[in-house]
Amino acid sequence: MKQKRIKAIFDRVFNNMPNPIFCYPMFYFQHGDFVCEVARTKQMNEMRWNNREFELHNPLEILEALFVDDGMYVTVLERKQGREFIHRTDLCTHIESKNEINAFVRTLK
Repeated sequence: MKQKRIKAIFDRVFNNMPNPIFCYPMFYFQHGDFVCEVARTKQMNEMRWNNREFELHNPLEILEALFVDDGMYVTVLERKQGREFIHRTDLCTHIESKNEINAFVRTLK
């Protein structure tokens, strides 16, 4: 399944609402009946700074500041029937590197 199709599935399931912390999708992949999104946090140079102080424009930005540069997160959806996918929170996980994705894929049955 191509990246655009997988992204469309995630958009449909989550109503176009990104994870507020891991809000920058890097890539999507499929493994069996699972589709996965790998996203990262904001990088320090992407944070909004005003006169050397962090300026909040949104209450969730305080969480973004706490998690900046904190690796990546894999969000997992499982195909249940036809086009129906459900969010598998038990399989979603934080990862530190792309190399850890191979170990993660082995956990998907």
